[in-house]
Amino acid sequence: MVDLLKYPLTVFSILVALIIGKYTLGITFGPLSKVGPSGVEFFQDAGRTLAELESRLNGAMVEIDALKKTPKGQEIETAQTRAKVFEASQIPSDQTVALTKSASAAFGSHPPLKGYIWIGNYRTKWDRPMLANVESGQPILTPPESLQPGTQYTVLGNTFVRDGLPTNDKEYLRTPKILGTIARGTKIRLVSIPKRIEREIGVQYWVEVEVP
Repeated sequence: MVDLLKYPLTVFSILVALIIGKYTLGITFGPLSKVGPSGVEFFQDAGRTLAELESRLNGAMVEIDALKKTPKGQEIETAQTRAKVFEASQIPSDQTVALTKSASAAFGSHPPLKGYIWIGNYRTKWDRPMLANVESGQPILTPPESLQPGTQYTVLGNTFVRDGLPTNDKEYLRTPKILGTIARGTKIRLVSIPKRIEREIGVQYWVEVEVP
């Protein structure tokens, strides 16, 4: 009985989670292609859907935590809170990185992962750099303009990979879709020169990368 119930309950749980994600977080999914012992397959990559969901939830949890700590009648929309929300929405958990990797493998072979990642903030020096030198393992110190296409670096933390640069408006991270995740310690290759986006929470730099 346990074996017979396992797959229907799994499919039902996934469908409920997807419905909640669609109507509360605005995440859209592709049509179903197959339901069976292997689970639910979507034309849209299941790994990307999971990553998108965690990114939204991570940011929401930081906002909720800030709200709990804010006295009634006071504003919580501070630059520090917005910075924390942004950073939380950029860093997937180890579990999500592992699951997205497994989901991609389960749905067949894919081309090398290629897209845009946030690599830190920079004015006169790096703040929270996400890249390190391959040889030394130390965080980068050189200005963003000196990071050249074709150069390899190591990623210092788990990060989401997006299909484009964020738009510098209220829809900042809702426009570019998440393509996948990169685990800390992964070697990546720069595809372009880093792009500067000046926000109220700092001068952010994004760059197009490829996992060799």
